[in-house]
Amino acid sequence: MDAQELIEQMRGRVTPKQRTDVPEHFVSLLNSLLDAAKIGAEAMLGGSYAKDTYLEGDHDIDVFVRFEEKYKDEEMPDLLSLAISGLGGVRRVHGSRDYFQLEKDGFSFEVVPVLKIARAEEARNVTDISPLHVAHVKQAIAKRPVLAGDIRLAKLFCKAAKVYGAESYINGFSGHVLDTLVLHYGGFQALVEAASSWGEHEFIDPAGERGDAGFLNPAKRQSPLILLDPLQPERNAAAALSKERYDRFRHAAKGFLARPDESYFTPIPFTKEEVTERHPGKPALCYALTPLQGSKDVVGTKLLKAHQHLIKRARAEGFSIIDEAFEFSGDEAFAAVIVEQEPLPATMEREGPPVSVRKDVDRFREAHGSAVEERDGRLYASLPRAHTTLASLFSSLVNGKYWSGRVAKAKIL
Repeated sequence: MDAQELIEQMRGRVTPKQRTDVPEHFVSLLNSLLDAAKIGAEAMLGGSYAKDTYLEGDHDIDVFVRFEEKYKDEEMPDLLSLAISGLGGVRRVHGSRDYFQLEKDGFSFEVVPVLKIARAEEARNVTDISPLHVAHVKQAIAKRPVLAGDIRLAKLFCKAAKVYGAESYINGFSGHVLDTLVLHYGGFQALVEAASSWGEHEFIDPAGERGDAGFLNPAKRQSPLILLDPLQPERNAAAALSKERYDRFRHAAKGFLARPDESYFTPIPFTKEEVTERHPGKPALCYALTPLQGSKDVVGTKLLKAHQHLIKRARAEGFSIIDEAFEFSGDEAFAAVIVEQEPLPATMEREGPPVSVRKDVDRFREAHGSAVEERDGRLYASLPRAHTTLASLFSSLVNGKYWSGRVAKAKIL
């Protein structure tokens, strides 16, 4: 089966069998609460449910509350908080403009206050443009309904490749970026064909008005993919994308086109078994991290930083890392580090200064005493290694200050 045949087959499979009316009921409830509080604002469904590009089993719902222009930015979250306070379990999340999260009827709702605008230039905050993005995608899908299935395929493909999500603990492809890419290339197959030949740095302007990214602020040109927002051409929609996630997506695109297979649309959670099978015979430390209280993005980022800290310390101890993994579900993070060798020798060699640099030589000898030896015009010191196994290093970090401020619980699997 070639790529086109598989895509056509998969497109039918990823369309949800039955649409729930829970999101619409929630929006109606929210509007009745806004009316009762006499607030000049209207709730609307946002995200993939509004665009009808959501995946089966997706229970994360975006809702935008569009405030009239008379309200100040700082008023909007406070007024919204007042209107929804009776719903229970509402959590306020701080941001450029505070928003709210709550669970209801088996769904996770994110309620975002925005300014009601007709054009992108009227926005006072980046979130104000989100309803316009919804309208933009819905308009494109109305003209070519097949694009809804292709956007779903792009999401599933990225989930399977573990590159989906712009959260700072993922730094992958956001739903908005995938919407824009699928619409720009005209479909999922055209997107993966293009991505398979993307270079180390790729510039895409859906409007076709810019030849390069030179006009952007340098801070907006750091990502490997620069994708100009179709409604805000001065903004790089892919600014959060990391090189590792970009490279993984390009690799997956090449692999899919070479050997089309359903596995490219089958997300599989990281497990100890999967990691060890990928590197048979290599020492692996697999562990679980429980987050602190807080928003998913914030606590997930803290767990990722704890994992990265372990990797940094492992390299400093002399471990040769050949692979690592990190995945955060919201309740717990799975992490793994695979090394070339374990245990390491009890001592490690630290390179010192050239013997010609007298000042540094004296300091090095003073710090390491009899452990210092001279070799080929440079000093070296043989020092005891603090940790010869990853488990030993892990145990030392669990109760340390860095991890305790970022991790609620940690255990080796």
